[in-house]
Amino acid sequence: MGEGEEEAAGQKEEEGGLTVDELFFLLVIWLLCACAAATIAINRGDNAAEFFFAGLFLGPFGILAAASKTGKQCPYCYSRIHLKADTCPRCQGEIAPDEPPPPE
Repeated sequence: MGEGEEEAAGQKEEEGGLTVDELFFLLVIWLLCACAAATIAINRGDNAAEFFFAGLFLGPFGILAAASKTGKQCPYCYSRIHLKADTCPRCQGEIAPDEPPPPE
């Protein structure tokens, strides 16, 4: 290693900046958070793109947002609806409180 390379490496450590490897690692972690949030949203019947971008911008907090979203599932179209809803906004199906799913 030449004298100039050692000085450049020393300056990088003194500046406290991130190396390219560290930045790449953070990028991969953030992309994994985005994919995990989208997967959780798909399994819950929510908009995957919305939670992908939430996971992309918020990282692990996007996963928490996708996992903590409350609601119940419509027994007819399987979309997520408000806990107190008595009619599904998507399929207009009437929902009784704690109604079991319809027979197939």
